[in-house]
Amino acid sequence: MRDWWPLPTRARSALVAGLACAFVFTLGGLSARHFVEVRTMEQSRFLTTQALTQFSFTHFEGTRYDGPNRPDFPVANTSLDGTTFEVVLDSGQAAIRSHNLATYYPGQPPLPPLPPNIVDPHRTATFGKGAVAGADNNLEDRTFEVEGLSMRLPAELVNPPGRSGYFFFSGLTTPLAVPEQPEYVNATVYVFVEPYYTERALGGVDGALWIGIPLSVLLVAAAAWTVAGRALRPVGAIRAEMAEISEHALQRRVPVPAARDEIADLAATTNATLDRLQQAMRQQQRFVADASHELRSPLAGLRTWLDIARSHPDQADWPSITDRALGDIDRLQALVADLLLLAEQDGKHQAPSGFVDLAALAEEQSAERRYLAVGADARDIRCHAETEAVVQGDPAQLERVLRNLLDNAVRHAESTVSVSVTVEAATVVLEVGDDGPGIPPADRERVFDRFTRLDDARARDAGGTGLGLAIARTITRRHGGTLRLADSPVGARFVATFLRADVPGS
Repeated sequence: MRDWWPLPTRARSALVAGLACAFVFTLGGLSARHFVEVRTMEQSRFLTTQALTQFSFTHFEGTRYDGPNRPDFPVANTSLDGTTFEVVLDSGQAAIRSHNLATYYPGQPPLPPLPPNIVDPHRTATFGKGAVAGADNNLEDRTFEVEGLSMRLPAELVNPPGRSGYFFFSGLTTPLAVPEQPEYVNATVYVFVEPYYTERALGGVDGALWIGIPLSVLLVAAAAWTVAGRALRPVGAIRAEMAEISEHALQRRVPVPAARDEIADLAATTNATLDRLQQAMRQQQRFVADASHELRSPLAGLRTWLDIARSHPDQADWPSITDRALGDIDRLQALVADLLLLAEQDGKHQAPSGFVDLAALAEEQSAERRYLAVGADARDIRCHAETEAVVQGDPAQLERVLRNLLDNAVRHAESTVSVSVTVEAATVVLEVGDDGPGIPPADRERVFDRFTRLDDARARDAGGTGLGLAIARTITRRHGGTLRLADSPVGARFVATFLRADVPGS
């Protein structure tokens, strides 16, 4: 299946890292921006409430306010200075407005008055273009939160030129006249929650995000590109080395990085595979050389006898020549059969699924060998087998294992061959021993190699092809078992171990 994203690994890593960084940083930046916006607006609301509360405390604790008409005193500062505010009388008339509100929106209807002793923190006010538009009009086309507080404000008797009576105090040049002569008037003070501090803070955050996020994405992508390149550099070295390795240079190995990571594991696995491949190649070459030698010997002997007989047909001992030729042909036939069997076993990967009673098989093979053994080949073959020694496998192949072990034991025994089958907790053990010369411990593994010959006692003229034990071990391993040479007081003792099988329905 073709890769749906045909990009080099290095570029893909940088792109994925950059996209992930952009997503995470954008999400984090927006979250931070929202946090700043919420906190600064909360602070603006708190300052608005604090200014409103301080204004009420300043003017309603039995003190009187000196109005702006005293020529020898300046207008007193209050907590509303510098804010956008509006004072509305109970009549609905705007008594006082902040400078920006009075300048840019003189015709703006006042907010409705509140009932006495009421606080309203949830009102809003919307402004349009205003009487004076421009950059200085920071109220234009905006909606503001407004906090209102109903309270009593003191009224002061002033005497401006040409007028007399009670006037409500204010920061206006001309005080506002009231219809009666009270000392206090009911009014509602509205203070606007100004978002300017929040907007300035968000402007700084937005600038940092617009610059920081792209730079961070580029930095992370460049870092991912560099790191991926360094991480893939050993892969390039492995690829270059693998390209140079051929069947004539299997001794070469790929470099293993010093870092203990997946690439190092890949290099180590590759070298282990090359080790097995080199070993298999050597084994194949040795096998081919041995097989060609083993095949060449009987063919050369057969050709020699036939050439002699053809050169001197009147002097040839044709019965003897025929016997020798048939012997060489039998040997060739056995060798070819064993080679074909080894090739067949080497190509198999699926374990057999039948069931075989090794005890019955051992009894049968021992009885057959005792019946066929005559003359010099006669041996005392003893068999001790327990019943129901069932293993999972192919009957013909397991029979070949036992037959090869018996052939080997009969060929080298002095007088006695012993066969035993025992059942343990989870295994079945097959043992075949002889009272022959035995095998030195140093050669106990080598005898299972193909075409292995140890000494004169186990030489070619003793019969066999040199493949019997190799075939027996190969078949045993295919059945999940083991075949080895064990210690014995006399002769050789071969031990094959198989997993015990539970026969369905038994």
